[in-house]
Amino acid sequence: MGNRRNDIDWLRTLASYLVVVYHVAQFFDLQQSSYFKNAELSEALDHFTRFVHLWHMPLFFLLAGWSSNSSLSSRGLLGFFSERVQRLLIPLIFGMTVVCAPQIWVACRNGLWKTRAGELITTSGSIPFITFLQEYYYPDGITWAHLWFVTYLFTFSVIYLPLLWILSKISLKESVLQNWAGILTNAPVVILACLQLGLRDKWPGYQNLVDDWANFWFYSTFFIAGFCLARFAVLEDHLQFGCPRNGTLGLSACLLYSIRHHLSEPGSKPDSVQHILSAVAACCGIRATAMGCLCGYKVCLLHCGIFAQQPRFPLCNRSTCLAFEGSFGNEKK
Repeated sequence: MGNRRNDIDWLRTLASYLVVVYHVAQFFDLQQSSYFKNAELSEALDHFTRFVHLWHMPLFFLLAGWSSNSSLSSRGLLGFFSERVQRLLIPLIFGMTVVCAPQIWVACRNGLWKTRAGELITTSGSIPFITFLQEYYYPDGITWAHLWFVTYLFTFSVIYLPLLWILSKISLKESVLQNWAGILTNAPVVILACLQLGLRDKWPGYQNLVDDWANFWFYSTFFIAGFCLARFAVLEDHLQFGCPRNGTLGLSACLLYSIRHHLSEPGSKPDSVQHILSAVAACCGIRATAMGCLCGYKVCLLHCGIFAQQPRFPLCNRSTCLAFEGSFGNEKK
């Protein structure tokens, strides 16, 4: 497991492209989660952003936990911590002090500036940038904004490091894991549903870390699950066999969630049924997405190797296949 997984890299790349599409669509949806809104909004794009939101960020935390396994095994305990500081904490500090200031200024001019505590700050829409900075660089003003994922990921990497280290040293027989694979791979659905039912109403979802326990434990589950999937290959194999079932459950949950939201009163909070549906949509949806993409990658390489032997497919020769397979390299993380 020390080698880089090219299929995981492809999945991470596709998910990163979706980030761009998602945030562009937010300019036109009906929610107040963007720093800028177009004059004409779209209900169709609102459904799209709600659909993506159900599983997209959980997928990133699953992939982060997945890659943490190879990083920890190759670097060791102290090396892993040092790498997290260099790749997460330092860029986060730079982003909060330099990158986030202009986008928060735009939010301020549109009356959408929120502090890390989630409080809306009302200021003049024509506030100059220099004047804004005098208010931004204070404990109540400076924020990580859209860099909240980096904040949570660094926090998870540090506080769960002892647990990850123990999991990396555990050696279990494959027969034992096969007997328990069904329970281990389906337990997150139950855990996530309980978390949503017990915590989501009190902590609806503003990512301030210190008072956001619903998101904290929700994303923690995916982070740890991703690490376990990478650590114990039997679990990944079990999920690949259940990919069609997970896809059906995930899409059905997303559809039912959207229908129930559409039928609810405008501005109302999600109810208990929506909490359960969101847990099923997130867990089953990303399991189907991840396993489907990984299987698709392997099938693509298989067919590429078959076509390379046929002279009537000149564009799919062995050099092309090797370039495709090694496009992300096989170096250690």
